[in-house]
Amino acid sequence: MRIESQNVPVSDDAIAMLENVLGSKFPKQYREFLRCNNGGHPEPDCFNFADGRPGSAVRGFLKLNSSEIHDDFVWNWKTFKTRIPGDFVPIAFDAGGNLVCVAITGPHYGHVYFWDHEFESDDGEPVTMNNMALIANSFGEFLSGLYQFEQD
Repeated sequence: MRIESQNVPVSDDAIAMLENVLGSKFPKQYREFLRCNNGGHPEPDCFNFADGRPGSAVRGFLKLNSSEIHDDFVWNWKTFKTRIPGDFVPIAFDAGGNLVCVAITGPHYGHVYFWDHEFESDDGEPVTMNNMALIANSFGEFLSGLYQFEQD
């Protein structure tokens, strides 16, 4: 797997400041990925859910201090923090406006999930895990499970 990126790597201090704002530390594998790549597009980019169902494709990983709001980590976190379960932060997005998230607290810490915006809670309703699907038990497992879509 490789990451297509023209991003400047992120310092450990910048990541630590973000973790301080979030009130939790990133899983080690994601922290290292963010430090080295700071976003980008993976090749291959497709993933399945942990139960074997077809998933989606990563259009891009979020980055710190992006000039484009749609792929900026902080903008996405602020935009979605009341729409996704509180233990999670968005780390990537697909072409359909859905998110790949990682748990930074709680019983799912380190697990990577897919958040499907089509099935999110209605305004005023409590956020649930009903629209979350497990992709991988760790960020490293998520990356190693990416594959290239092949049409028949």
